[in-house]
Amino acid sequence: MAENKYLKKFIPEDYINGDDLIADYEGNISICGNEITFLHLEFDTAVKININSLVLSKDITYDTLDREIRYFKAKNKNDTTYSVKFEEIIYEFSGCVFNDIVHFNLPKTCIATIDGCIFRESFYINFSDDERIEISAITIKDSTFEKDFGVYKADINSITIKNVDFESLSEFNEVTFQKEFDLKEITYKGFTLFDNCIFNTKAEFKYIVFEKFTSFRESIFHKGLNLDYMSSDKEINFFGINGLESDESKHETSRETYRIIKNNFEKNGNKIEANKYHALELDQRRRELAKNKWKNISDYIVFKIHDLSSEHSTNWFLALFWIFYVSFLTNIVLSNEFSINYLFKYINILSSVDDFKKSYIVMALNKVLLGYLYYQFVTATRKDTRK
Repeated sequence: MAENKYLKKFIPEDYINGDDLIADYEGNISICGNEITFLHLEFDTAVKININSLVLSKDITYDTLDREIRYFKAKNKNDTTYSVKFEEIIYEFSGCVFNDIVHFNLPKTCIATIDGCIFRESFYINFSDDERIEISAITIKDSTFEKDFGVYKADINSITIKNVDFESLSEFNEVTFQKEFDLKEITYKGFTLFDNCIFNTKAEFKYIVFEKFTSFRESIFHKGLNLDYMSSDKEINFFGINGLESDESKHETSRETYRIIKNNFEKNGNKIEANKYHALELDQRRRELAKNKWKNISDYIVFKIHDLSSEHSTNWFLALFWIFYVSFLTNIVLSNEFSINYLFKYINILSSVDDFKKSYIVMALNKVLLGYLYYQFVTATRKDTRK
């Protein structure tokens, strides 16, 4: 990120008076309505947004004590002042540099925007990890995090991260994303974790680069996942993820995303999960063909039959059902009645022509269908054990 020629050291005495933060109408700290903007400031001490206070500096007399700000006084254009409640503040940090740790434990009524900032030490949301917090909205743009970035036990209504570099660990743990999840143009240079998260909205990862190990372990995707514009130099751990097999997720998840998940399970030697997502990949291909089935009628028919017969070689019970059903139909056609004896007779792919009363059409259909279904049955039963 280019050097900020407008950068100014934050001096607490210029703005803090007791429990109050005095803002200018225009300047490095300004309040307009209930939105407070910190512009081109360099903070040498910790910055903490707590549930009921803001911390920007240490106590002058007792260096180990935080100076908590509980009230905001804004100046009007005519130099008169008015107060803003802490719980109603909208925070914006623009072009700032943070040389010490940053903690955001935002009240649920607050909104935070970070634009063009540099974080030289760790940045955390709800680092205390004592209880869950609710966050209305947080936006991070055109910024760099040189140390750890972490979000823990939070319900986030809306999150947007765009054109950001994470140079160390980036972690979301036990986070629920409610309505908007928009991550794009991001480079993750360190370990990246989205573990035990719940996505109640579509998880969009656009133009994302994962340079090191990435994990989505035990996360739930209720409304789909998009990894089409993602690249990764290392493996991605999808162990224990859920939700992508639901109908709603299938409508929002591409075949490429299922393929990426399948390939990563194969790299980790997890054949059971790899086959599950291979089936979802094929099912997505069938859906694609269905949209233009008259242009791809032969491919569509093959995929449809494969799905109905064994769910793309993953459901051995379904294949077994069709084997008995073919035998049942053969029995009805040839005998005009149902017989358990004949049911098992016509399930045998090696039965002779005499068993079919010299009906070569029925014999051909029976053997072709049984041959196909036995293959699907064997493939499905071996899906979790084959190398």
